[in-house]
Amino acid sequence: MLFDSQDTQIALNQRHLGLHYYEWFAAILLYHTAGLLSLVEAYAYKSHPRKRKVLESLMTGEVLDFIASRGISSVTQCPDLLVYSADYKDWFFCEVKSPRDKLRESQIQFFEELMHVTGKEIRIVRFQFLGVQNPT
Repeated sequence: MLFDSQDTQIALNQRHLGLHYYEWFAAILLYHTAGLLSLVEAYAYKSHPRKRKVLESLMTGEVLDFIASRGISSVTQCPDLLVYSADYKDWFFCEVKSPRDKLRESQIQFFEELMHVTGKEIRIVRFQFLGVQNPT
């Protein structure tokens, strides 16, 4: 319910870069802890029909137009996850950051615009490395 064959293909095509682990892990955690579903990456594009159908079920035309205006060629894309309840009554965007990653200024600016258009906060999941304590 979280990932489809297009997600798998994206991950396989970029696996040498070590991408997608944290985004997929966050989607799995949100599902197991809160029962929320997620669309992972590329959900704004018409080339992903299943994801696009969910997107269109959740958002108004104004929001869809704003997202489309960013285009595939934009350096700053939509947040990593579109998280939603199974009944489509609630949703939010979620940006995922690995322990070595941080929000870029361009992301902050775009996310502020997106929050203004949607009226929803963008949530951030930040993963951290935990130090191993010496057992002695």
